[in-house]
Amino acid sequence: MGDTELVPLPAAAAAESAATSRTPMSSWTTTAAATPRSEEPVARQLSTGWANDEYDLRVISIDEEGMREKYIAELERKVATSGVNATATLAPMDADNDVSKEKPRLTYAVSDLQLAMSICGMSSLGTLLRIGLQNAFAADEGTVFDLTSPNDALFPDLPSNVVGSFFIGLAQSYVQQHQVIKPMRNERRWEQLVLVGFTTGFCGSLTTFSSWNASAVALAAESEVFSCIFAYLVGLTLPLVTLVVARDCGKALSSLFWRRQDRKKAAASTESMIMEKDMTLAPQRSITVVLVGIFVLQLGLYAWALAVDTNEIRRGYWLALLLSPIGATVRWWLAMGLNKKPDPHLKFPLGTFIANVCAATLAASFAAGANRVDSGWGFIVLAGAKTGLSGTLSTVSTFMSEIHALSSHPPTRLLAYSYPLVTIMLSFTLGIAVYGWSVWV
Repeated sequence: MGDTELVPLPAAAAAESAATSRTPMSSWTTTAAATPRSEEPVARQLSTGWANDEYDLRVISIDEEGMREKYIAELERKVATSGVNATATLAPMDADNDVSKEKPRLTYAVSDLQLAMSICGMSSLGTLLRIGLQNAFAADEGTVFDLTSPNDALFPDLPSNVVGSFFIGLAQSYVQQHQVIKPMRNERRWEQLVLVGFTTGFCGSLTTFSSWNASAVALAAESEVFSCIFAYLVGLTLPLVTLVVARDCGKALSSLFWRRQDRKKAAASTESMIMEKDMTLAPQRSITVVLVGIFVLQLGLYAWALAVDTNEIRRGYWLALLLSPIGATVRWWLAMGLNKKPDPHLKFPLGTFIANVCAATLAASFAAGANRVDSGWGFIVLAGAKTGLSGTLSTVSTFMSEIHALSSHPPTRLLAYSYPLVTIMLSFTLGIAVYGWSVWV
């Protein structure tokens, strides 16, 4: 680029350039406008194919209605924030120049496998920390803080819900400050995998809606109505406030430690992040092998501990760690398939809603079974499934993030109140229906 200043093309020139361009996919070209040489206006034009979704920017599909315009708007926003004046236009690509034929590409299947392995590996770590916080804050002799109890409004998973909401608030602030997007492949692939694994896998599994609801249902079944209501209020407000505080802390940390590049470097970084030359499958296979290897080692360790440990409570914990990836992966699939994109804050998050309600019902049924089974493998399986399977299928961190996003936009502010209310009421109704018999009969 040198010292050349990039300015928008005139509309006629841009249209002519878009109509005649046959630039291969994923490349930037510099096109001079038909204007006097002294002005030297230059524009960058993005050429991409119609049939091939080259970059997974918010799950972009060129064939979907309105997505081409959203893609252009996103590119222009990225360029504008980097201090470069430019214009981006989409043009049909000649099939004979399709560079995707030259070498193998990272497919969506491989990309999803990498994301799934990152989520699975981090989910068990989130569950492990949740178990540790449960034991640290439990109101039992020998614990560290002596604060929470299954028979009290301060339920056992309240500390993990608060901590997880704080972590995801920091992560969201980082993503926002650094403008991290999700192309299918670029030089920041590891950063994307770590962020998705941390937010969806670790924070999503560290926090749990199902156990929170199961604790409130148990209080209601014991006729502790006020404690039940207080448990819902505390469980809703504390993580939400923590999330907001964490986002503000993230902005403050960004100004102090997460220093941005200067404007020219930011422009180059934006271009590289959006339109970096395609990576072949070779390095992507290495990433996949590493992620799969780590996940298999984790499963082997947990399975070995489950086999050799003789303590039933700890066996339940090991089984929970084995089951955690299943719940986290299903939750991720539901969110990807049912939560509306590319503007989730403007839509009802159906995927998270289904995951939390189903997990809450499962947790209540597991707790009901545990009331009738005191020991043996039945107790181990029920305890492990409640902590690991339903615990990671549900999430509070994402739940709070969605409530905050809905409340931040006037058109959906009413949904910010109705969404948690409907989720809690339906989960409580189903939970008391499947759990009550174990107490009343």
